[in-house]
Amino acid sequence: MVVMAVLALGAVAAPTADAQTEGDYRIIRDVNGSGGQTMQGGAFGLHGTVSQTTIGRISTELRRQGVGFWYWAREFDAFACIRLGNGEAHPGERVMIPLLIEDMQRFPAAAPTGFKVRIRFNRSLLQPDSEELPGCTFEGNECVLEITGAVTPESIQRGVLAEMYFLAKLGDSESTPLVIESFEWTGLGEGQIETATKNGLFTLLGICREGGEIRLVHSAGPASRIRVFPNPASDRVSIEFTSKEEGRASLVLIDQFGREVATLAEQGVEAQQLYRVDTDLNGIASGAYFVILRTPDEIKTMKLVIEQ
Repeated sequence: MVVMAVLALGAVAAPTADAQTEGDYRIIRDVNGSGGQTMQGGAFGLHGTVSQTTIGRISTELRRQGVGFWYWAREFDAFACIRLGNGEAHPGERVMIPLLIEDMQRFPAAAPTGFKVRIRFNRSLLQPDSEELPGCTFEGNECVLEITGAVTPESIQRGVLAEMYFLAKLGDSESTPLVIESFEWTGLGEGQIETATKNGLFTLLGICREGGEIRLVHSAGPASRIRVFPNPASDRVSIEFTSKEEGRASLVLIDQFGREVATLAEQGVEAQQLYRVDTDLNGIASGAYFVILRTPDEIKTMKLVIEQ
């Protein structure tokens, strides 16, 4: 008899043609004792006895919810807002970006045991720098990280789900949005917490500007000029440059973290004259670098990729 009652409950609870999509409302298939007590599971509760449920018919008012005449569905109202924190750093500095619980309301008694989040940012500005973080999946000029972690009572109390460490790099911009593409709780059950997300922002410090233009990360403009070839380079590279003014000029090679790797040239120059420097790259590791031309009034930058 119990088996028949459970099967009947399953038949009555099936959504009609105009019911909401599966998952919006869920009737728990279980045996409920007499007395009309409420049983619950997943994201909704069921009120009514097995006999009432079995003989109950889909009423007109409740048909859209797919529930019976003798019982109703109740949605839990647990809510959380998850936010990526903001960060700023000079090139080469380590920066921590937190994953925060900004708001939390009426968490269920059976709290989640874990989370999974997918974030995206400009790969030229940040590099993961901790064993807990996976390597980047590169999509164009962006890094995508898929991170899993545990949820503990301490993390809920602190409001911090994770502390993620990165190295700041010279890149093609002075800031990047830190975007949460997806977030889900794990180890909880189905759909018990409505979750909203907010994105963060990372800003690179120490950027030189002239007339609103970023000078350290943009290619050379029409005043002083710099050209690097071949690019990518292996054992040797040639650099041609002109200065808009007479004075002292220098060429230096720096890595993505702003550290000077080599001084390529340092000499007096005349205005609008073409100069060429040939440089041996043996002993310099493969990677992305920047050739920096400094004149009395300008700094011009050109990216150089070395492939040994």
